[in-house]
Amino acid sequence: MIVRGVAVALTSLFLIRSAAAEPPPCSSPDISRPTGTNEHRADNYPILSIVLGEEGTAMVSFVIGADGRTGAPVIDQSSGSLRLDDASKEAVRSWTYSPPMSAGVPTACVQRVQVNWVIPESDAFKTLKIELAKHGFKTK
Repeated sequence: MIVRGVAVALTSLFLIRSAAAEPPPCSSPDISRPTGTNEHRADNYPILSIVLGEEGTAMVSFVIGADGRTGAPVIDQSSGSLRLDDASKEAVRSWTYSPPMSAGVPTACVQRVQVNWVIPESDAFKTLKIELAKHGFKTK
């Protein structure tokens, strides 16, 4: 009986979620283009991805709320690495925007962006690779 109740609750939750109206795309002509209010970077490169030489580009869709905060990031196209995809969503969650406007009223919209992951050749990363090599880790 408990399992059936859980299944019904989950089904109900799914139906409520799928029935909710999704905000329009930020590219809609009746919505002013939202502008970033903080630096939109993805600088949380996962260490294991550096060690493994993982690079790639993730396509991420997310909601910009009427308050300018971001939420509900979804990977539309994977970078090829689950770690980089998760880091892409984490980066997007930290971004903020000036509120998108429609007819002078703040409104939510859905934005889609590319998050590019390329291992930088900075001195800090070179030092990290050297230290990892000292401990037996091979990096690309």
